[in-house]
Amino acid sequence: SRRVREFRMSPVERAMAELQRLLGRNLPARGLYKEFYIELTMVVRRYIERTRGIRAPEQTTQEFLVAAADHPSFSPEILAQLKTFLESADLVKFAGQEATPAMTDAATANAQTYIRADAQRIGKEEGERKKEVVG
Repeated sequence: SRRVREFRMSPVERAMAELQRLLGRNLPARGLYKEFYIELTMVVRRYIERTRGIRAPEQTTQEFLVAAADHPSFSPEILAQLKTFLESADLVKFAGQEATPAMTDAATANAQTYIRADAQRIGKEEGERKKEVVG
């Protein structure tokens, strides 16, 4: 089943599969921007939960940002990117801001860029830990 396959995937593979499934639903083309942003931010939040242990899906944006600021793996630059991404999505989700296909494309690109860059950082951190153990 799809669930079993996804459970065996790495966090980055799973997030990318979730993104592809979301994009396949064509929510923006049907005018369902709020639903699209809810799902898009949940993909990123679930990825963060799987990789960092922060219970991001259950938290408000502000609660998440406070928890992430206390987590050593989030640099100020990364926190700023996540803050912008999540707060701009919140404007569509909760404040009724009008969205456009261009906005959803940019938000999707931001999510993909964050997940891929973070996965590379995790890979480097794990590689350095292995060197410390061996060395």
